[in-house]
Amino acid sequence: MTTIHPDLLPRNISKLPRSLQPSARRAMGPSSWSGIPDGFRRQIISLSLSGDEEGLGLLPVFYAQLDPSLIPSTDFWDTLDLTHSTSPLCIKDSSLTLVLLAARAHSPWFPLATTADLWPRVWKWVEFLSLYCDHTESRAFAMEMYPVFSSIVKGFSEHQPTRLLMISTPGIRRLLATGWTTLLHAFDAERETMGINTQLRDIGESLAAWALVRGAQDLPELLEGCGGTRENLRLALIRTISLSVTYSPNPLATSALTGVGLLLDHGYSTSTDIHDYLRSNGLIPALVPALSVGEFSPSVGPPALVPFIRLLTGPGSISQYPLVVQALRAGLLSQVIGWGETMGANPMPQDSALPQLLESILPQTLVYYPAVVEMKKAFSVVELLAHGNRFSRSALYPLWINLKALVDRRAKMLEAWDYTGRPSSLACHNLECDTADEREFFQRCSACFTAAYCSPACQRADWVDGHREDCPLLRRAHQAQDQLGMRHRDKTFIRALLSADYQRFRVLIAIHMVKFIARNPDTSFYVLFDYTRGIKLNISVVCSTPGLTGLALSPAWAARAARAGGCLVLHGIRIGNGFTGRCVTLIWPLRATSSAFYDGLREIARNWNGVESTEVEGLVRDLVERTKSTELHYY
Repeated sequence: MTTIHPDLLPRNISKLPRSLQPSARRAMGPSSWSGIPDGFRRQIISLSLSGDEEGLGLLPVFYAQLDPSLIPSTDFWDTLDLTHSTSPLCIKDSSLTLVLLAARAHSPWFPLATTADLWPRVWKWVEFLSLYCDHTESRAFAMEMYPVFSSIVKGFSEHQPTRLLMISTPGIRRLLATGWTTLLHAFDAERETMGINTQLRDIGESLAAWALVRGAQDLPELLEGCGGTRENLRLALIRTISLSVTYSPNPLATSALTGVGLLLDHGYSTSTDIHDYLRSNGLIPALVPALSVGEFSPSVGPPALVPFIRLLTGPGSISQYPLVVQALRAGLLSQVIGWGETMGANPMPQDSALPQLLESILPQTLVYYPAVVEMKKAFSVVELLAHGNRFSRSALYPLWINLKALVDRRAKMLEAWDYTGRPSSLACHNLECDTADEREFFQRCSACFTAAYCSPACQRADWVDGHREDCPLLRRAHQAQDQLGMRHRDKTFIRALLSADYQRFRVLIAIHMVKFIARNPDTSFYVLFDYTRGIKLNISVVCSTPGLTGLALSPAWAARAARAGGCLVLHGIRIGNGFTGRCVTLIWPLRATSSAFYDGLREIARNWNGVESTEVEGLVRDLVERTKSTELHYY
């Protein structure tokens, strides 16, 4: 025998005022639809909405009125008169019951334990009423029913067992998403302030309810509820964001935006495809104006900042820097200045999300040509704003200055690169040949597309000297690079950046190499330029045995460097290729016409006693000066 919660048993109507009890018993009726008496209807509306403890006596009435056996059969749809202005009795009474139950569910007197028994009945009737909405295409009824359903979901989710029951209910997320998009399409901007607030509240609650019951099937149901396509979902998100921006600083507009953040934040665990679609189709520029909406928190920034950062850094298959370029064009730096002015001189909390944007995400993209161009332009647009007293005294200002210094340095390097015609030099892959010239004077190996030769004779000589074994490995490395989707201009700019930073830190790099050789005299190595650490470039000397690691590196380079006898040193450049944890290491060999530099480093390392001194630094500086004309980055 099935048992239900005691508060749902018929005897519980004794808690009602004595005058209401006969009508309550009649409303509970037999197992056929008897309807709610009109006089009792008015009384229970008043009693249920009052929130008094007496209203608990209505729970058995609600439970009886939501009996699934009272749902009309399929013949109902054949006999439904769409020309009639009033709804059928079963529609009228079931929707009233749900409205009143939604009101009671948020009362402090409401026994949450009853929701486990109420939910299966509620869900059956909600499904039926949703079909009624679809069948009649009644926008007015839909705008009443869907917010009620969201409110019930929010109230019932306070009871964890019921929340788990709702999460496991197939179709619940679809109906919540349908409600969200229905309310968006029906939004009437001509209504009075109270009407606008009601619409904004209902939109926000639909998204909040969806977030409470998200589960394994959330994405398919979300798409189905939005009309079955990713484009409909994108339009719904952008519409919600637009309303939030338009009606800011209304707190209800902020709640709708918070719902967008909850929706975006959860989907990463279920699909990267949908987020790639949203990223590629304008969601980033749409979110930038929303970064000024809502209450600003020094720890997390504005409410939209976390979903914005997740879109920039979450899992995906597309590159990050085009998204940053879009955000800059949409006014991202102006928003940063606004945050600083809001913070004032207050210290920044240690767990603040704001530094991630200025110290990590934006600097990481400055290895790409378009990002440098756009960042320089964006800083020039907001230059006067950045010098305002309020921003210059804020905790964000030092981070801003550091980022601007990096942008200025990269921009100068870019200008010099452009001024010299964007040179793209190569050196002959044959280690016995010292020819170096512009790219067009060389022919690539047709198998690996990596090795370049100044003549057929050099190609034949290198084939015998080791390229026969290296060629398949280099081909795989080349294919891995192709999968990154970088254009030729991006790769040549990165190589130019590497060359510029190598010249800038040449003495420091040489000292690092001396230390590594002294400690590991028989170990091969490569120099790693890590551009993924934010503002500061991290340079280290890394062991390259038993093989170089990284997406675009090949053990063939380590073997080749060993054969070169000091005429070739490997430089790796680690860059962020879009999202959190997705870094790649590209290899650029540094070719020299002699082994003088490498031999000199080994000599200094042999005589080094392990203590840093100005004498060692002087020897390194002298060696660097004597040998710098012999080197060329190529490939």
